[in-house]
Amino acid sequence: FDQRKIRLSQAHTLAMHGERLPKDKWTKWEEETWYLKPYLDEIEAEKKARAESSGLVPGFWLRRKH
Repeated sequence: FDQRKIRLSQAHTLAMHGERLPKDKWTKWEEETWYLKPYLDEIEAEKKARAESSGLVPGFWLRRKH
């Protein structure tokens, strides 16, 4: 989380000065951290558990996909 905060702060500072981050300082795809993944997985598990235990289906699942 702290690394992300630092990158956002640097990006904001550079943007205010009309500059760009040099390519050698860009975050590499392999180094990227998926900080929201654990939370999204937890939400998916809760939705699955709710559907299996109560038999209730959330309204947005009822919409037909065209």
